[in-house]
Amino acid sequence: LQLTGIIAIVSLVSCGQQQSNDATSQTSPPGSGLPVSTSDMMESLINHAASPLWQTAWDSPQNDEEWAAVEQLARQLQLGGSLLPTPGSGPMDGEWAADANWVAYAERLNAAAGSALSAADARNVAQLDRARQQIGAVCTACHMEFAPNVPGVLF
Repeated sequence: LQLTGIIAIVSLVSCGQQQSNDATSQTSPPGSGLPVSTSDMMESLINHAASPLWQTAWDSPQNDEEWAAVEQLARQLQLGGSLLPTPGSGPMDGEWAADANWVAYAERLNAAAGSALSAADARNVAQLDRARQQIGAVCTACHMEFAPNVPGVLF
C-alpha cells in the first residue's frame, strides 16, 4: 500500500463511511467501525508491512533509501495495529475488538512497530532485529489465540 492508500483508509474510518468489501460481507453502521473486515485490513496493512520487515532479517537496509522504506513499513504496521481494536465488517470483528486480549495484542504490535521505527531512525540493525522478533512473537501469539487455523503466521 502506498501512503495515499493508508490515508484513504484512515479517512474512511474517521468519516464513518460505509463500504462493502464484497457482495457477502456485512457493513458497519456509519461511525461504528472499519469499512472493511478486520481480516482484509490485516492483509492490506499489517501483512503488507510485516512481511517485508521480516525479510530485512536476511537483507538488512544498506542505505538511506532502504532505511526510509523500513520507516514507512513500521509506520504502516503501527497504523494497522492502531486499527485492530476498531471492529470491521467481518462476522467475528466486533467480538475480537471487544476482547481485552485482542486489544493487548494490538498494543504490543504498536510497541513492536514503534521499536522498528526507532531502529530505522537510528539506522540500528541489531535494534531492528529485536523489533522483528517482537513483531513475530506478537503476531504468532495473537494468531494462535484468535485464528489458529490461519497458515503462515509463525515467523
